Amino acid sequence: MPKVRWLGVLLAVQILMAVGLNLSTLWPLTQPGAAPLLAVSRDQINRIVLEGPEHTKVVLVKDEETWLLPELEKFPADSNRVNAMLERVTNPKTGAPIATTAGAKARFKVDDEAFERRITLAENDKTLGTLYLGSSPGLRRSYVRAGGEDAIFSLELAAYEVPVQLADWEDKTILRLPKNDITALEVAGLRLEQSAQPASSPQGKQTDNQPHSAVSPLAWEAKGLEAGRHLELKSDAVDKLVRLLADLTFDKVLGREVNREYGLEKPSLTITLTRKTGDTVTYLLGKNPKKEEYTLKVSNRPEYFRLPSYQATALLEAADRKQLLNTSSDAHASTKN
Repeated sequence: MPKVRWLGVLLAVQILMAVGLNLSTLWPLTQPGAAPLLAVSRDQINRIVLEGPEHTKVVLVKDEETWLLPELEKFPADSNRVNAMLERVTNPKTGAPIATTAGAKARFKVDDEAFERRITLAENDKTLGTLYLGSSPGLRRSYVRAGGEDAIFSLELAAYEVPVQLADWEDKTILRLPKNDITALEVAGLRLEQSAQPASSPQGKQTDNQPHSAVSPLAWEAKGLEAGRHLELKSDAVDKLVRLLADLTFDKVLGREVNREYGLEKPSLTITLTRKTGDTVTYLLGKNPKKEEYTLKVSNRPEYFRLPSYQATALLEAADRKQLLNTSSDAHASTKN
């Protein structure tokens, strides 16, 4: 009987040990006394190389406080995204390793040559640390191994959160500008200028979406460029066009070389805006004659940009003369001339 009792105690101890090992596998980042995965200071890092399967690679370099993409002639990278990634890979804490054998590297896809992501952190040409992200043990997690180490851990970072396509790291906000910085537009044979008075809501009252403390929509006046005549504008239509220009984003940078397929020899849309500084910016939107692809060229940037079709279509519709003008006003002005 004592022997049976002793075996029961031993079995209970083994079960507790197994549960403890499983918990350390599922939640390794929560264990006390955890150490950094990489002993690297973020202040030192000014170069990052991200590599994926099939030789895909993105290089990011830091110039003062701005991250750039040297493969795109130092086009600005999304610094917020870069810094968020660095926070995840330089600050995580790890507990007990999941595995430490050489064979486990291949099994968890964190081998030197077979991995989902390899993240190399450097100061100029000096490598400060390398991380290998492998297969996923769960939602938004990856197995991870530091370069030169055998220990494999679980990290709260998925491979898809470290993309290896240039377009995913471009600063998509580079074309944006404050809406109230736009003081005039030339589009569709019209010159639209800000009025001295703000636009009022249809009933002359503030709407629920436009509290008194908010900036009121700007009022605009129109002149026909060909005759200098005054025309009646649809203020909400102009506001929509201004908003589209102010919030402009893009899909990807196409480089600095023009291509006939961009359709910019005969652009589908030309808009020139004037800023408060007096500077003018011209937007040319072209369409590929063979497929539904739109390219944007902005006069104050050297690059060509691929625009999403839905955004290009919205711009074309918003810039249409019939959308901007009260139709009867335009017809009446044409008759007088």
